[in-house]
Amino acid sequence: MLHVSPDVIRRRWFRALLLLASFAARATAAPDRPPADLWLTNEVLFPPALAQLPVASNAFPNLRAEAIAEHLRVLWQPAQPDTNATVTLWTSAEPLGHWPARDWRPQPVDLQGSTWETTVPVETLDVPVVYFVQASARAFTNLSPMRLCQPGALGVGTPTRLFWPFLEGFEQGLDSWRFVTAATNAAPLRTSPLAKNGHAALAVSIPEGRRTVTIGTTRVRGWQIELRDATGLCVWLRTRAGTGEARFTLHANAFTTNQVVAAFPTVATVCDQWQSIDLPFSSFPKLPLRDVDWFTIELVAASPAQFLLDDLQYLGKWRPEPE
Repeated sequence: MLHVSPDVIRRRWFRALLLLASFAARATAAPDRPPADLWLTNEVLFPPALAQLPVASNAFPNLRAEAIAEHLRVLWQPAQPDTNATVTLWTSAEPLGHWPARDWRPQPVDLQGSTWETTVPVETLDVPVVYFVQASARAFTNLSPMRLCQPGALGVGTPTRLFWPFLEGFEQGLDSWRFVTAATNAAPLRTSPLAKNGHAALAVSIPEGRRTVTIGTTRVRGWQIELRDATGLCVWLRTRAGTGEARFTLHANAFTTNQVVAAFPTVATVCDQWQSIDLPFSSFPKLPLRDVDWFTIELVAASPAQFLLDDLQYLGKWRPEPE
C-alpha cells in the first residue's frame, strides 16, 4: 500500500483550495465593461436633410471621441487632409432609439495640423452621445458611419454645459424644425428679425388658398423632461398682422408603431403682439413623458398670413407656474 505523508496531503489540499478560489473569483468578477466609444452596427437613421448623402465607411477609420482635460473631444485624421474641406460634426445626446425623431445638432470642426477636431458640450455624463461627421470637399460630400460614446465612462469628469430650460431662440439655424404639412406653394421655413428676444424668430407663412400649416421640432426630449423634472413648455407667438390660432401636440416614439399622440386641449388665439403660451405637461392626456421626441404646432389663419415664433423653453421649478 502506497504511503503518503501528511505534508504532501496538506500541500495537495492547499493547491486545490487555491484553484477553487481562483475559479470562484472568475465566476463572481464583474463582467468587462463595454467600450466607451464604438461604432454603431445596428440600424440607424441619419437626419432627414442628409439622408440621401453617401456613407463612406472606409474614409473615417480613426474617427473617435476622447476625454481631453475633462472635455469631450471628437477627432478625425484623414489620410490626406484637405485644407479646403468643410467638416461638420453632428451629435445627438440620447440613448439609442428614437431614430425617426432624434434631435441632431451640427457644429463646425477645425483642422489642427493634420487632425480635424472639436469640443462637444456635455449636459450630463450618463446620457450617451451618438455622433458622425459630414465632410464636404470639391464636388462631393460624404458622411461617416455613426459612433456612440459614453462621456462619463470615457473620462469626462463633470458636465461642460449647464442645464438651461431655454430650448430654441432660432439664433443657431433651423436644423431641428421642419414642415409636417404644408402646401406646395408654401414659403420655406426661415427666420425673421422681428424677434421677441435676440436677433431672430421663426417665420411661418400660410400661402394663398390655404388656412393651415403644421410645423414640428425634435428639440423637446423626454430624457431631459424626466431628468430635470420639467413641468411643461412655454412658447412665444404672434402674427405679422391680424389674428390666428395655434394648436399644440406632443408625440412620444414619433413615426413608429408605438407612437403616442397627445393634443393640448385648448386652442390658443394669436394676435399681432407677442404673447407667451404655457403648456403644462399635465394637460396632455396619457402622455409617456420619458418617450417624448416630437412637438408640433398647427397654425390656422385666413390666408395669406404669417406667424412668428420665438423662445421655446421648459417650465419647471426654475420658473413659477402661471397663476
